[in-house]
Formats: sequence, structure tokens, C-alpha cells
Amino acid sequence: MSFQNTSDFLECRYFTSEQTALLRQWQFQEADMLPELNRNKGILLYLVSGTIEMALGSFPDAKIGGSQILFLPHNITFYAKAAENSRFFTCTVPQHIPLCCRYDLLDLQQDIKNLNNGKLPPPPEKIPSLTANRRIENFFTELSESFADGLGCMQFHEIKRQELFLMLRAYYP
Repeated sequence: MSFQNTSDFLECRYFTSEQTALLRQWQFQEADMLPELNRNKGILLYLVSGTIEMALGSFPDAKIGGSQILFLPHNITFYAKAAENSRFFTCTVPQHIPLCCRYDLLDLQQDIKNLNNGKLPPPPEKIPSLTANRRIENFFTELSESFADGLGCMQFHEIKRQELFLMLRAYYP
């Protein structure tokens, strides 16, 4: 699908760059090292295809395959390389994630404590991940097509990021 008024978008001060994009699509060849994605911000990583070998903080090294969603907390050591040709998206995680008027992410920690007699559970033994369902896969397919069309407006990124977090809230327990 072709864009209308392309020059208006490209000249807009709200058009995103690599540094300002809230959502980005990445492609790496086998053995390529990934950058430190989470240096100053939390990142949600969705691996569309391929495999990456990674180390995150004190978790044991892991191999992550396609259709996995990972949270990379900010300022926690992250090293990764593509074990094969890989494609993934990253989404910058905002400080406050409003999910809906019925439940906010800030309520999650309290709910976890309530389930564990007032204590937080021990940390997981391996890097936690979610397997993307069909709706999440479709979301990223459409996002990829929008990026290919050239839609890079900051407002578009903000709306899509909100949509992603609402979908995660709606489709996962």
C-alpha cells in the first residue's frame, strides 16, 4: 500500500529516528552480535524468527527461538548474538504502563505478594518468556507492514505501544 503525502511525514518533527523510535524492527545475520538494547530503558523483545543466544544478568545463558517475548529490564547486563538469521522487534517500556481502569501493572506486585503470604516469590531460575499467540503475531506482522510503508510518526509508535500492552493484558493471565 502506498503512502499519501509522504514528504509531509518525512519532514514532520515527530517522525522517529533510530534513537527516538519506541518500536523498532531488527534483522541480524548468523553470528552477529546484538547491541545492548536495554542500556537506559526497559525493553520488550519479540523474536519473530530465528534464534538468539543470550545472557541476561545472573540468569543462566539461554537460547531463545522464534515467537518468544522477553522483558529486558533496564541496566541489567544483556549480551546476545544471532545463532541463525534472526528478525525481532523491540518496544521501549514506559515508566508507567496503564493497562485498563480495572487493573494496572502497579497492582501486579501486590497481587503476587498476596498469593505468596505477603512475600515476593524467589526469582525464576531461567529467563522468563512468553510464547506469542496468534493475535500478538498478527500485531507484529501488521506493524512490520506499516514500517515498510514508511509510517514512522511518534504518535503512531505511542498508539501501537499502548495497543501492544493492552493486548498483553487481554490475552495473557
